[in-house]
Amino acid sequence: MNLLERKPIVSQIGTWEKKLGPGLKGRAWTAEDDVRLKSLIEASVSIDLVAAKMKRTTQAVKYRAGALGMSTKRVWIGLKAKGK
Repeated sequence: MNLLERKPIVSQIGTWEKKLGPGLKGRAWTAEDDVRLKSLIEASVSIDLVAAKMKRTTQAVKYRAGALGMSTKRVWIGLKAKGK
């Protein structure tokens, strides 16, 4: 098969979009979801656990938190070890 006989990639992408739909692939975030996400992040719950509780992927949780201006990095405050 030469280069001119190959199917264009665009037709394959079009088929993929018909199966999954363009744009968003998951559930839309509601105001209640945002409130719950904020409270879980403020409580320093791990992102993996937040995702499991909200039945979302960790990537979706991180993206939404960022879109809402929240950091998903936890801050640990503890005692420093004394130097010798």
